[in-house]
Amino acid sequence: MENLPGPGPMGSEMDFGQNKDQTALDSTTISDVTVKIKRLAEIAKEKADLAAKTKSLNGEKAAVEKQIVAALEANDLRTFDGETHKVFFKNQTSVKIIDTAAFKEAIGQEKWESLAKVDSRTAQTFFKEEKEIAEEEGNYNFQLAGVEYKEFTQLGMRKK
Repeated sequence: MENLPGPGPMGSEMDFGQNKDQTALDSTTISDVTVKIKRLAEIAKEKADLAAKTKSLNGEKAAVEKQIVAALEANDLRTFDGETHKVFFKNQTSVKIIDTAAFKEAIGQEKWESLAKVDSRTAQTFFKEEKEIAEEEGNYNFQLAGVEYKEFTQLGMRKK
């Protein structure tokens, strides 16, 4: 496969050698490239507008969710059936390895090697399993060195 020069990182220009005089191009090529540049500018503007709209909608969504949570909590409700959607509280957990060396030492070399790779999903699964074992043994305040564990409630929604 031939290595062709292309646009550089983050829109910077790359050295394509000496620039030919674009007026020497035929009118069809000039017209075609001009139309494509115009379309590229339109796309860039549309993406910027959508990003601004998304940011605005995310802020509005968060505010409405807070209002729903407040109403549900004030009435000791865990779910609410609306006309088209149902909202509900769901319990979530987050596991983050903040000190790999401490985590590795806490679980031991054998368990460390059995994990193969430690990503967020593996860490979450491993921590939950260890927490369940500890709770079965009566340790309801389970912690693991090098790991940050959080439990939180989140508002969920589904279509009816």
